[in-house]
Amino acid sequence: MKLMKVSSHMTGTIISRLSAMIRSENKSASIPCLAISLDPPGSLAAWLWLVSMAGQGLQITLLDGVEHISGLVDHARLQTYEHLAVFANRVPTKKQQQDIIKLSRLFDADHFHASTVIKTLCGAELKK
Repeated sequence: MKLMKVSSHMTGTIISRLSAMIRSENKSASIPCLAISLDPPGSLAAWLWLVSMAGQGLQITLLDGVEHISGLVDHARLQTYEHLAVFANRVPTKKQQQDIIKLSRLFDADHFHASTVIKTLCGAELKK
């Protein structure tokens, strides 16, 4: 099997289309969800994951390319969201993992969503 490398122009075009899909879903969604991507800005994997989240009726607000999430733990605006979704396609730092666990505890289990990498690394702690 031969894999094709995706150019940055093509990635930008795909992300533009995925963004349009999310905006369209947001028009009919009523459940506010803050989505945080720990991947570099413009991560295609993060955008694909977000489309699946938007398809669940969540109104997505994205923070893309976030490195430091500790400030969100005590941020008053976090309470305006009913759901929190955190994505990482690479291993977060130990500090990021600790902050993800703290953030997860601010939401009911069924209102906190994490990508596979985060579930694998922090799974047991996310459930406490």
